[in-house]
Amino acid sequence: MKSKSGMTFPGSTASVQTNVQLLTRGEHVLLVWSDARGTTPGIADLYGVRLAAKDLTPVGPEHLLATTPAHSRSPSAAAFGEGAVVAWVEDPPPGSEGVSSAVMLERLDSGGEPVAGTLTTLPFAGSPEGVTVACSERDCRVVATLSTEDGGGVDALEWRPDGEGAAQRLVRLATRPNDAVAPVVLGNDLFYADEARKGDVRLRRVGVRWR
Repeated sequence: MKSKSGMTFPGSTASVQTNVQLLTRGEHVLLVWSDARGTTPGIADLYGVRLAAKDLTPVGPEHLLATTPAHSRSPSAAAFGEGAVVAWVEDPPPGSEGVSSAVMLERLDSGGEPVAGTLTTLPFAGSPEGVTVACSERDCRVVATLSTEDGGGVDALEWRPDGEGAAQRLVRLATRPNDAVAPVVLGNDLFYADEARKGDVRLRRVGVRWR
């Protein structure tokens, strides 16, 4: 199987792969992507595989990380404990009237396999367009750009294995965000794209005091 970027994934049937994410974990690299290989056109699930860091050969077979009726896209992965955390956007399937997108999160173990019982929907108010996750030793910061009735916003919440806090609005956007641009968290700085006027997109930075 070959992605649009030219990367070949082993042992797969014909499909369309997008939103490839790489996460280095010691001697291995975790590869996560959105893959529309199912029977419903345009509906993708998340897949993962571990590669050897020295030559990118597969370490075990690729596997499903999450399968849902919705369209799973735009994954973001971060190291957490001996494994990782993956967050992504779930778009409702075609024909779903009045249903907005959602942010999903799941833990992976040291082998890149889903940890049972950890798949959860995060409580963001609005329809997410892009999401990113950054973790410390004890928790993760999940930041999403959202479309809302009055335009858009950049919201964040702090997730822990025993639950998550309430989402807080960090930035109000005058227009709805572009789903191709996810926010980026670097320490206490947050970078996001802001389209103040049509065709005028600017990269902005805001400092965040995390709890």
